[in-house]
Amino acid sequence: MTRERRSYRHFALPMACAAFITTGLATATALAGASGALGALSPAAAARGVVDNELAGDWPASCPYFRPNFYAICLQASSKLDAEHFRLHGSVAVRGTVTQNTRALVEITGHICPPPSAGPCQSSEKPKLGMPGPTRSFAAAYSAAANPNSNAFSPIPCVQVAGRWYVDAAPPS
Repeated sequence: MTRERRSYRHFALPMACAAFITTGLATATALAGASGALGALSPAAAARGVVDNELAGDWPASCPYFRPNFYAICLQASSKLDAEHFRLHGSVAVRGTVTQNTRALVEITGHICPPPSAGPCQSSEKPKLGMPGPTRSFAAAYSAAANPNSNAFSPIPCVQVAGRWYVDAAPPS
């Protein structure tokens, strides 16, 4: 029997951003060594960009994959994270994507564990959990996934802006 665990999401950065915003720190820092365009060519690539960089402990490198209006906030918050003491462990697999116009939901499975002092592991082995289907419209599934106070592990909401895909996440309120 697979146990479904749902906790805070993607992953620590939006929470760190909320803490950062409430401290009132001001200007964005530059992403050292950034090259290429922001975003990704597909929703799955944007989701992987966030997850892979967070798992690697490279928090600033995940920022280009968040929607553009969240980018500067992400850079500020990620520059304040202590990657050595807030290292995530785990593995995540993209299982599929459902796209409707300029919005998409990326199904993921796997597990991510923060340091024990930061909270419980998050995991999901049910890629269809939270996805649109016979009893849930795309709009309802997207709204639930994009809710900044959501604690869902999957799906990851993505949005297309100017031809590029981004993870549609914001700090919890």
